[in-house]
Amino acid sequence: MNEWFFDLEGTLIDSWHKDHPVIINKDVISNFIERKDIREISIFSGVIWNCDDSDRFFWELQERIENVFGIKIKNVVSMDDAKKQTSRWRTCFFDTIGELVSMVGKDIIFKEFCFDKQQDDVAFWLIDDEFPEELTIRNIDGKNLSVGIIPIQSL
Repeated sequence: MNEWFFDLEGTLIDSWHKDHPVIINKDVISNFIERKDIREISIFSGVIWNCDDSDRFFWELQERIENVFGIKIKNVVSMDDAKKQTSRWRTCFFDTIGELVSMVGKDIIFKEFCFDKQQDDVAFWLIDDEFPEELTIRNIDGKNLSVGIIPIQSL
């Protein structure tokens, strides 16, 4: 089974910092969702730092994205949530979430967040505009866990 995460800025929307972000890559993402028979996604984006950003996403973008792509967004993972839920970063001190993202990197935060979930028979995938294609497999407690990144450009 695959669990799909999508980035926002540069992948699903043009800019988080606009009053009315524009949904982008509609055809490419729609075709990918159809080919992979994706019905649910989660959001994992460096612009969602905390619960305030998650709330903004819910009120301003979630329904629009769900309607455009015909999918359900089941979860929005803020960088703060990822830090708190990942054993590797939970006890580290960062002045801001921005410092965490810039020092560690969203790609590494994503991988460690997924590996900490330790779910059997689930491959976690992030569709993103910033990172090259990558697949990391770890054996944790006898379970082979897979986390991959797919660039939006290669869909």
